[in-house]
Amino acid sequence: MDNQEKDKRLTIDKDSKIQVVVNRSAGSSNAVEINLARVFHRMKLKKRVFAWVLVLCLTVGLCAPLLLYQFTKPELTLSSVVTLKYEVLTPDEDDPENEDRAEMKPVTTLTAPDGKDLDLSQVTSAYVLQNALSGLTLSQPVSVSNLRTNIEVQRILSEDSRRMQEVASSMLADKSTNAYTQLQELELTYDNQFVVSLTNGFGEPDSRKKIHLTDEELGLLLEQVLGAYNSYLVSAYRGVSLPADEISFIDTQSMDLPESLALLQTAAENLYDYCDGLPDAMKEYRSSRTGKTVEDWMETLQTLEDVNINYLYAHVLSGGIARDRDAMLRTYQYKLRTTRNELEETQQKTAETAALLENYKNDEILVSMQESEETRSTRANTNYYNKMVLEQVENFEQAAKLETGIADLENSLAVLTAAEASGDPADAQAELETAVAAAAAVYGGIREHMTELLGNAENTHYAEYTIAQGKSKNFLAASARNMVLGAVAGILIACVLWFMSALMPEFQLKKEDEAVKEAKRA
Repeated sequence: MDNQEKDKRLTIDKDSKIQVVVNRSAGSSNAVEINLARVFHRMKLKKRVFAWVLVLCLTVGLCAPLLLYQFTKPELTLSSVVTLKYEVLTPDEDDPENEDRAEMKPVTTLTAPDGKDLDLSQVTSAYVLQNALSGLTLSQPVSVSNLRTNIEVQRILSEDSRRMQEVASSMLADKSTNAYTQLQELELTYDNQFVVSLTNGFGEPDSRKKIHLTDEELGLLLEQVLGAYNSYLVSAYRGVSLPADEISFIDTQSMDLPESLALLQTAAENLYDYCDGLPDAMKEYRSSRTGKTVEDWMETLQTLEDVNINYLYAHVLSGGIARDRDAMLRTYQYKLRTTRNELEETQQKTAETAALLENYKNDEILVSMQESEETRSTRANTNYYNKMVLEQVENFEQAAKLETGIADLENSLAVLTAAEASGDPADAQAELETAVAAAAAVYGGIREHMTELLGNAENTHYAEYTIAQGKSKNFLAASARNMVLGAVAGILIACVLWFMSALMPEFQLKKEDEAVKEAKRA
């Protein structure tokens, strides 16, 4: 019985009111009493209407970010990581002029093949960009200037430099007195990698109308730029080209025998020097087509010189063999006068350089002796002095070469002035044509071998780069976060409108009650 009486006392009457008093103050008559029961009842009555309002607000909240994305859509940016793969020549410190002692070491920093800092501005140079655009068909034309403004090159700090920079930055944040000094003296090094980025949307920076390429075209354009930059590195720093063709210029029909053989001998010597000057790695490369190396071709060329060219040349000169002896005499006399003039100029230059070296004063340096207060003076050779020494060595070499040439020309003139030649010109002509044909065949083989070698991936790719990274999101994925926020905001706005529409009549009832009371008083 007690429990039943308690339940009856706790039961709330359906007609009772839940009131909220707003802005009540002592002695105030403007307080508004809000009956929440009536408010929720009105909300219940308007639930169908506000269901549509909720759908409308939710739709607007979802569509507004999509519409905003169409006007503020960020441009697509593709990036590739470029890694330097060539090797750097490190000359011998004891003998910098001797390139034969240079060692090949893999590149570990952002340096050029000659050991100097790599000039990354060449990525956006007109030479590279024009080569990248040449032969490339795009849906819309892109100029070199517009392409340059959309390319960004970023270097990658080495791990040691990154740590030093972090330490200096932390000292700067702590307001250390030595922080600014360390930042100024900080020498940063970079890895053998850098990042090249290309952004879509080409045109003037302030222009609203810009050219937009497709994602596939943008990636192809970035690969073309990196490929053109790699070609620039190869052409600028490889230092090895195909051998010059000096044999095809020898016209055995119009030139006389001694003149043709002299040109053939010079061409063979230059071709041998070309092969001998190649790096060891290139000399040891074995052709997949012929199975030969550069060293094998050098042996073939040496045999050709010894057996055919040099023997025939000595036979023709010693025997005074020529088709037109008078014409050859005039040619040798002209060459002799020219060579003597060159020798006089070289000797004069040698004397002038010797006088400069004798009277030149190098820099004087005072050196303090250890554990003593005495100082001694010494002279340090300047770069200009060292340059003059090298020029003097070249002068001596040139003079010796000219003297040897004068002696050979004088001997040839003496032989040609003899009564008769000690050989048949026809036989020598046949042997000459055979030697020229053999030399041309050897040159063709060496040229094809070098074409195959230089076309190898190791010689055509100084830098390798990754596939263009970066993908444009569709408008739904790119606006997903804003769409969620818009949907939540739409639901909140609809609920607030729903509640306020049911709440506002409570204030209207207050005004009506006051009007009734005023009427009764009247």
